[in-house]
Amino acid sequence: MNLLAAEPAAYVADGNHRSAAAAAMGLDHFLTVFFPTSRLGLEPYNRLLPLNGLTAATFLHQLEEKFETKKLGKTTPYRPAHVGLIGLYLNGEWYELTPKAGTFDPGNAAESIDSDIIQRQIIDGILKISDARDKRINYVGGNKDAAYLVERVDHGDYGLALSVAPVTMQQFVDVCEQNLFMPPKSTWFDPKIRSGLVIALLGE
Repeated sequence: MNLLAAEPAAYVADGNHRSAAAAAMGLDHFLTVFFPTSRLGLEPYNRLLPLNGLTAATFLHQLEEKFETKKLGKTTPYRPAHVGLIGLYLNGEWYELTPKAGTFDPGNAAESIDSDIIQRQIIDGILKISDARDKRINYVGGNKDAAYLVERVDHGDYGLALSVAPVTMQQFVDVCEQNLFMPPKSTWFDPKIRSGLVIALLGE
């Protein structure tokens, strides 16, 4: 406990709903596990989306208003090298997108996260799907790679895929320290605590 007491703050990386529910119920205690930020890893949450009535050409044209667009062609499944780059898979080809100035407020840690830019500028702004909980959006966690995105789009299940780089731990901490909320489905933390915890009392 002395080690924890020396830390200025602890942030909820996973299990936000559980901890919020415990606080709302006024519980004095609830089960939790602490990790230092140096021991946590992050994987991306990618998106599979419909074109929602748009042609591929119209979608790309509207996209160029908000993003610098670089065509990569029929390359291997693309994963952005760092935050600030977004991969788009459409019509059998990959594109690399870079948000233009004005698409987000760099002073706002939550708005600066690629997932939030995607939701505001692409999903809501172009595809007109304003609710992040809309069932037409498939959030693909870090346990599946970009090759899975290609497979689902090529199979015709979705019109396009968006591939992002993992949120950095510094981005996560910055959002917490600004007292903001992380964008929905923007972080896949690793390691994940296994469910099915069993406690056995040994002796008296």
